[in-house]
Amino acid sequence: SCLSVLPFLQQYHLLYAQFVAFVECSLPFLHESEPLLVIFECNRHLSLQAGAFMAASDIQSGSAPTVVPAAASSVAPGLGLESVACLVLKAAMKSAYRLSDEQCAEFNPKDARQEKLKGATPSAVAAAVEEWLRLATPLAEHAANP
Repeated sequence: SCLSVLPFLQQYHLLYAQFVAFVECSLPFLHESEPLLVIFECNRHLSLQAGAFMAASDIQSGSAPTVVPAAASSVAPGLGLESVACLVLKAAMKSAYRLSDEQCAEFNPKDARQEKLKGATPSAVAAAVEEWLRLATPLAEHAANP
């Protein structure tokens, strides 16, 4: 497996993230707001991780970071794989439920609208597994030498 080069704790952590992502992919959503909320949370997670990566790279390069998130100190080599799981989950949800970038950008989790999903094809799990492995393999191979 591509994850065998990672320490066991990171392997289990990442496999758990992958499992959660694929379970969420296969849930039978009925309303448009449900997969949009998953995408919203993925975007939030990715934004937080991007901030942590930027702060960590500023610290490593010796330049003074403008903002140092609390997560910056815990940036692990395998963290990119969690981000890959989020990216694959987002893409699978958008594809399966035919959600546009505009719908995702305009989604407000506090909005009480409950529109039924139209034309959903929630069978994106198999394609998501292949995509996750394709994207995760190079990251795992280079995890020991970031």
